[in-house]
Amino acid sequence: MTEVPATIEDKDDTTGLVYTVALDYVAAQDVTVTITLTNDAGHASAPDYSTLAGSQHDGKIALHGDTGKVTYDGASTVTVVIPAGSKSVSFIVDPTMEANQNAFNPEGMEKVVATITGTSNNATAVTDTVNNAGASATGVIYDGNPISLRNLDGDFTLKYSLSSSVAENGDFGYTIGVDSGKKDPKLTTDYNDTIYVGYYQDGSETSSYSNLANSQDNGPDGTKTDGNQSITTVDLGAGDDLMVIRGNMLTNTRVYAGEGNDTFTMDGMNTALRSMYAGSYLFMESGNDTVTIKRTGVTNAGQIYLGSGSDTFTQGDANDQNNTELSGLLDLGSGTQDKSNMPNEYLSVYQDGSNLSLGNDNNIDAVTDVNTVTIYGSVSGEILGGYGSDNITITKNLTGNVSVGDNTDTLTAGWIYGGATVSMGDGNDTVTVTEGAYNTTISLGAGDDVFDATAGVMGDSVSATLVNGEDGNDTIKLGTIGKNLTVDAGAGDDTVILTKDYDPSPIGNQGYINGGEGTDTLVLSGTITVNMATKTDEGIANFEKVDMTVNSELKVDNSSQTIKLTASDVLGMNANSTIYISGDANDKVDLGADGAGGLGTFTATATTTKATALDGTEHTYTLYSSASGANVYIDNNIIDNGGVI
Repeated sequence: MTEVPATIEDKDDTTGLVYTVALDYVAAQDVTVTITLTNDAGHASAPDYSTLAGSQHDGKIALHGDTGKVTYDGASTVTVVIPAGSKSVSFIVDPTMEANQNAFNPEGMEKVVATITGTSNNATAVTDTVNNAGASATGVIYDGNPISLRNLDGDFTLKYSLSSSVAENGDFGYTIGVDSGKKDPKLTTDYNDTIYVGYYQDGSETSSYSNLANSQDNGPDGTKTDGNQSITTVDLGAGDDLMVIRGNMLTNTRVYAGEGNDTFTMDGMNTALRSMYAGSYLFMESGNDTVTIKRTGVTNAGQIYLGSGSDTFTQGDANDQNNTELSGLLDLGSGTQDKSNMPNEYLSVYQDGSNLSLGNDNNIDAVTDVNTVTIYGSVSGEILGGYGSDNITITKNLTGNVSVGDNTDTLTAGWIYGGATVSMGDGNDTVTVTEGAYNTTISLGAGDDVFDATAGVMGDSVSATLVNGEDGNDTIKLGTIGKNLTVDAGAGDDTVILTKDYDPSPIGNQGYINGGEGTDTLVLSGTITVNMATKTDEGIANFEKVDMTVNSELKVDNSSQTIKLTASDVLGMNANSTIYISGDANDKVDLGADGAGGLGTFTATATTTKATALDGTEHTYTLYSSASGANVYIDNNIIDNGGVI
């Protein structure tokens, strides 16, 4: 970061540093001005703005505009002719972009200092330089090639960074600034930066694990960025930046990705170390960013803030045993109400007194932002979401916490246990459990939510497990139901789908399923038998309908199901002591809940009614009533085929 004009090496011959040679009068005849380009340490030289063998782009020094004449001698002299009738002529220094090398790259920024050293026709050059104008002017060329390092052990920012000459000799903990007297800091820019740690400039792998580390910085400006000589801070600035680390990210390290759509990749090659240590912070900041932690078999204990924008986070490898673990924090952009929740470690300005901005993101997602998280392994740490739509996949175990904001969010996990908590916030959310859950609390929040555990086992014999649907028309799908499970669908017209046999009559056998307030439907899917008895802390309660016409996807299905219930079950089922049962010719209703073939205390009546079942068609129902006040309306499709037993 300098206070003079800057450019970056690229393949565009219209960009570069533009210098203007001006008279304070209109020339009566041609005026020739000789300009010398400084050529020593820290300064650009002829190969930096000339034809270079093997380059990606050959630079040049040439006339900029239509007036005058510019010649360059191929070394350090530029000659400008201001024609009669004109006051000024401009020339452009278009930098050369070298080929990417199969080697580490020690090149830092280079100054281009142009100084007037000769004039013709009695023109006199001013002697002073004020505000980068007068006798000389300075511009800066930033390296457009990837910056590649063996290790990154020192600050690497817009203003303070590693000395390229020291780094070339192998010491990577030496931070200098643009005004330190040293001429070669390897600064980041507000262009699109690429930084490789442990990779050669051409992107090829090295044999080094190459970490982002925090050994004490020996440079004179090691405290200017973050106030601490023993903290390594990287500031990538604006632009769509790429940073790739072959090794690991050690404690007391900070990365600020800055504005733009940035990409951060860490291989974590040293499996003896954690991929990110506690005390390491990754701030992706604003933009649609991508973070990838590749290596499996390691633990990520870092603090990762994806910031505002639609972001993508991937940890682990789908093809390598799913054995990585997130034990730290992954924040998807959880700030709220125009208030940032960034940690104290997130510094807003450089600590050199200049008030130069360092971190300026509020970590607040917009409602239109969409975040995608895939963890091939487990989470024992914490994942936080905000106003955006968050889609989270954990292939193995969730023993930590997931809390997302109010939007349409999804969570898929293998096992959820170990005191884990899930809070999905308001919105139409989906939670899928592929293996099972126990010793956990899962809150779906307000909204029309879907909870799907058809492939899993819910509950165990030791710890309490709670699924809370809260407000909204929720759909809850259950597979194997174990002990100590409580499902509370909450307020709204909810649908609970059972795909396995359910019988709470042996005390302590299965969990408690509560439809809650509203008109709730219990769906039987597959060839199963369900007993609607209610016991202490288990059983089925607060349902108004039973539907056996559809499967777990709520599509028409003709499997054979049996529902068992007694008058006392119906009396305790809901406030009206009335339940409707829909089915087809293959289904059974056991009104005695004993398989004895009687109707229990029920009697068939002549009262009928019509209603639409979940298969989308209108069904006719006949009332079976009990002297106790219990009423069951049974589908005539069941009755007519001898299904009331």
